[in-house]
Amino acid sequence: MRYANAMQRSTPFWLTPFRHMLVFTSLLLVLWAPTPKAQDNAIDVIAEPVTLARENLRVIAVGRASALRSATLRTDASGFIDRVNIQPNQLVERGDVLLTLDSREQRLALALAEVRRTEAERLLDRYERTIGSGSVAPTTIDAARRDAELAALEVQNAQVALDKRTLTAPFNGHTGLSEVEPGERVAEDTVVTTLDARERLRIRFQVSERFHDGIEVGDRVQLSPWSRPQTQLTATIERRASRIDIDTGTIAFDARLDNQADHFRPGMSFRVSLSLPGERLPRVPETAVQWGDDGAYVWVIENERAQRVGIDLSARQDNAVLVRGDIQPGALVVREGVQQLRNDARVRVISQ
Repeated sequence: MRYANAMQRSTPFWLTPFRHMLVFTSLLLVLWAPTPKAQDNAIDVIAEPVTLARENLRVIAVGRASALRSATLRTDASGFIDRVNIQPNQLVERGDVLLTLDSREQRLALALAEVRRTEAERLLDRYERTIGSGSVAPTTIDAARRDAELAALEVQNAQVALDKRTLTAPFNGHTGLSEVEPGERVAEDTVVTTLDARERLRIRFQVSERFHDGIEVGDRVQLSPWSRPQTQLTATIERRASRIDIDTGTIAFDARLDNQADHFRPGMSFRVSLSLPGERLPRVPETAVQWGDDGAYVWVIENERAQRVGIDLSARQDNAVLVRGDIQPGALVVREGVQQLRNDARVRVISQ
């Protein structure tokens, strides 16, 4: 106690306020010294510039197959059926006889016309041998020549009537079902059978008028039968309609499918798929896309600050997304560090 008092008495009185001032000043310097965070409150992010990429559109349609050549066969005349040479799904060649009608009357008419033609030609020949002798008048010779020509036309007419009693295949193809039988009477509008040349099929499909200028003759399309979806085929567009259907707003196309192996039939349904180039859209990383109550958005850096921009997703490409929104090519979008961002927050790009 005596020592402490002695120490206190040994300190000069004029130093005590100065010492208090030094302590107070040091405390203020400690309190006022800025922390690293107070010096720089920017959020570190990794950003990537926006680029433009073309959208790849995948158009799906339903196609219906038809034979490249197809016909519904009817007789050219009415009468009783004499013979039927039709088997379902039979391959026939052009000119093969499929059906004959009773033709006795037509054969007699042809024979009579041929006799008349022979007589007319014989008479004309006899008259023409007298030309120059004056024994037969020129008018008589002219009349004989006209009769011979008429007789020849009558033969041709009788032959046409006889040919109409026979139904032949107009081209190579497969016959369909037939409901007619020998002895049955048919009329000119009676359907005898169908004939399809199905070594190649025509697949008709319709797409929205939006895509009419993106599909051209010669383009390739992918097909798969609805009955066998695992089967993948390729066809070539060979025809397109000249107008838009005003009722459906679609345009029709025909694609040619090779069917030499005869696996497919007219009337089958096909799934038609084709890729079309779309418009050029902003391309952003998948990790940049965020979701809120009002939909998708990204953070765009403007003047070192984060701005929230709403977007609509259009398509995915690898690890990126094609979007629609108020985003310009070259703008920086945040792809990492989005968790701490808020609108108008200061950011520092540490990598691109």
